[in-house]
Amino acid sequence: MFYTKAKIGEAEIRLPLYDDEIYTTCDTCGREIAFDSSELADLIVNGGDLASTTVTCENCTASK
Repeated sequence: MFYTKAKIGEAEIRLPLYDDEIYTTCDTCGREIAFDSSELADLIVNGGDLASTTVTCENCTASK
């Protein structure tokens, strides 16, 4: 199981990551976007990384 964690004060919170629960925000408008785990796997396999990757929503892509 993969998870993310955060420390808030003395408490550590761990949240599991499931295939249908991975989100990001549009780099243009800030809209929340569900991100498919297979797309994420392709990104990593092809040399991408989570920290520097940006995603643009369909609306903003269409208006460019």
